[in-house]
Amino acid sequence: MPTLTVIIPTFNEAIYIEDALQSVQFADEIIVVDSFSSDKTQEIARPLATKILERAFDNFSAQKNYALEHATGDWILFVDADERVTRSLEAEIKGVLAQPKHSGYKINFPHFFMTRFLYSQSSDVLRLVKREGAHFTGLVHEKLHCNGSVGKLKQKMIHYTYKGLNHYIGKKEKYAWFQAEQRLAKNKKTTYFQLFFKPSYRFFDSYIKKGGFRNGVPGLTVAAIDSYGVVRCLAVSPSMPSTARLISNDCAIFFSCACDFSSISSNNGLFKPSRVSAASKTCWSSGLK
Repeated sequence: MPTLTVIIPTFNEAIYIEDALQSVQFADEIIVVDSFSSDKTQEIARPLATKILERAFDNFSAQKNYALEHATGDWILFVDADERVTRSLEAEIKGVLAQPKHSGYKINFPHFFMTRFLYSQSSDVLRLVKREGAHFTGLVHEKLHCNGSVGKLKQKMIHYTYKGLNHYIGKKEKYAWFQAEQRLAKNKKTTYFQLFFKPSYRFFDSYIKKGGFRNGVPGLTVAAIDSYGVVRCLAVSPSMPSTARLISNDCAIFFSCACDFSSISSNNGLFKPSRVSAASKTCWSSGLK
């Protein structure tokens, strides 16, 4: 039977890391690669992980490639701290490893946002690969590569994507700067046409094409913030005219107001970690339907 290593990158994930580690205890090796967390992430992870590595964060690909260098398993499963492997997914992974037909497998992620799973706005992501030849490229939205064909697993991975609007928009801001850095390195110019068309298409893709409208207000919120993320990425580009940056800043002010509303909602229990943890335990035993 081939061996499996699970790699989990972390930074200040004390609220989520224990449940993530508990869900992958079936693995032969569990590696946590931590970016010098200032909370109790490492303390919580130590009894449940095989190895804890420390590395100052520079970009997502470098962080995961570093962990890959220390992995010993024949296969690698990449899991984030806010993700959970269900029992049904665990069983499917074991079956695939016993008789693999491909060198890598994509897993579907129905994102959990505003107290529900957004099945219409889910993503298929390559996460399970043979270790030999596996590597990441890209600064943000990093891409995992493997040698050989890629299949897809039927079971889903639980993903508590965002802890609320503040966290969601904060991620978009961080990603925008990484992506702008990539555009600058490739000498890509930004135009007013791109500033109008790309965010509009991102909204259309998320809300209409992927069926986000079926998810109600959470689906609309995800589509709007995804579109905003594209605006920010283009607007912070050095080649973007100053007027576009003003438009982007106006968007930022609007979403900051939305965040203020989010913090009020969270006080009413919409985004409490205890509710996430309870949902985790239910989904692990039954799997996602």
